[in-house]
Amino acid sequence: AGACQGLAGTPLDGVLDLAAKDGFFIGGDRCFYDPALTRADDVPVFRGTLNPFNDKRLFYVNGANGNPGRIANVLESLAKRSNISTIGLFYYSGDTRELAEGLLPGTSQGAAVDTLQQLIQQAIDRGEPIHIRAGSAGTFVVGEAVRRMHALLSQRRFRPGKGLEQLDLVRIETTGSANHNFPNGPRYIHYINRLDPVAAPLALRGPASQPSARAVLALFTDKAPDGSIFEPDASPAQ
Repeated sequence: AGACQGLAGTPLDGVLDLAAKDGFFIGGDRCFYDPALTRADDVPVFRGTLNPFNDKRLFYVNGANGNPGRIANVLESLAKRSNISTIGLFYYSGDTRELAEGLLPGTSQGAAVDTLQQLIQQAIDRGEPIHIRAGSAGTFVVGEAVRRMHALLSQRRFRPGKGLEQLDLVRIETTGSANHNFPNGPRYIHYINRLDPVAAPLALRGPASQPSARAVLALFTDKAPDGSIFEPDASPAQ
């Protein structure tokens, strides 16, 4: 295991109880960071190559059955290709047998949702945009965190400039989305591979598919060379 840049970090390698790391950050030093002990601003980032000191950050929520080492590889690649500083938000999806049988949750509960909601609320309270990316079952985490913020901000609707319009600061991108129901408010880009049977129904707006009123649906037909679902570059200009 390598050394962590932060004193509160725990190397990804060798962690046996991944459930206990649900909602933790994955830093650019390939270490877990507990959000209760380390602020997101203090987590080492995966950096882009053209502009390694870019202050903009992308928070990436992994999908189902996430292996921390593999997630770190995705984060590193995404940061370099998109030239945006990237931090992982680890989602522990639970029983791999159920996932293999396709029994994905309709909503997500747990520490990952709590951490993401806190990040969104902190950004909104500061009046700053927040950029989030999620894949496959990680999109349930995003949907639930935004749903909670939607309910919270609804209570502020009579205060000028303090209400649901603040969700416009939230910029969300999804790939291979297993979630087909997203609350209105944030700016969404849904990358949808027509060959992906999990995500493809999101392109069919209707009672069973709510990508959000202002969502951009970026449709493509492609697979990575190894046959896995292609991971598009992030959009730093979101």
